[in-house]
Amino acid sequence: MPVLSPSWHDVRGELPYNGCVRSRWLVVALAVAGCDSIWRLDTVALPIDASADAAPDAAPPCTSFGPWSAPTIIAATNSSVPEESPALSPDGRVVVFQRKTVSGDWDLAYALREGNDFTNAQTVPGLNTSDDDEEPFWSADGNTLYFIRSTGQHPGTAVMEAAYASGQFDTPVPSMDFTQFAYIERPNIAPSSLELAYYNDTVANLYVAIRPSPTGRWTPGTSPLAISSSVADFNPVFVGDGNTLYFTSRRAPGPDGSANPTGQRFIWQATRSDSQHPFGNVTGVDTSGVMEVDGATVSRDGTLMLFTGYPNSQEDIYMMTRQCLGT
Repeated sequence: MPVLSPSWHDVRGELPYNGCVRSRWLVVALAVAGCDSIWRLDTVALPIDASADAAPDAAPPCTSFGPWSAPTIIAATNSSVPEESPALSPDGRVVVFQRKTVSGDWDLAYALREGNDFTNAQTVPGLNTSDDDEEPFWSADGNTLYFIRSTGQHPGTAVMEAAYASGQFDTPVPSMDFTQFAYIERPNIAPSSLELAYYNDTVANLYVAIRPSPTGRWTPGTSPLAISSSVADFNPVFVGDGNTLYFTSRRAPGPDGSANPTGQRFIWQATRSDSQHPFGNVTGVDTSGVMEVDGATVSRDGTLMLFTGYPNSQEDIYMMTRQCLGT
């Protein structure tokens, strides 16, 4: 059982809490020749002192926001190699992401959040291999981190899981949570644990799977969401209470009204009144200054967004913040 070392401590000097991992292409079938399997990273709750101040995302839910700030690159997570696909934990304390290695594969790394900044990023011992370990997503309670292990031959991938307790990770083992999907990429679990947003790369459309309980079996979506377009829509993520969905799209016109003739990727949002109604009201998210963007992750309180940016043909991780104007 590999141990995370060093352990990172809260700025108040309280109990340590350790980083986790992340991952990428996600196709699911049975683990037979030529097929894909899914794995999951189960963690017990991050060991933070219960007497400590509330976690960054423990405030009452916000219902009104100011505008997003201009995007800025996150120094702690960026280096001379590409980094992408950030995933914030539900409590907002940890971001996991993938980083390209000198040998050319992707490894999982993490950084800890301090306010709207992040501390030194490190790879996660014991979970990375010579294959691509990439594209993470969390369970709604933050006790499970899923990631993808790929042989580099898309869509030859496997979703992994590893148990975490007392600063230690078990060896990853196959997860059976997604074997009913013929094809699934970049899933994201809603705060209710009852919905799973994902996209199907064979048609580049957005879908939502449902289940009857937090431990029930997923029923894959049979039709694309109504907000899907005739061009590539991908990387959906639930925001806040789950009634806002951020996603990446090459649709035109762009968020600023431009024709978007080259099909650049931008972040869009859609809203709904509740889970019984469809998503609609699609509007663009202003990420001005970054030429092309992808893969947003938003804190549960809705005031912090991280995303992958491609300003100079290399993936880096950016962040934007906004104020809560009312709860």
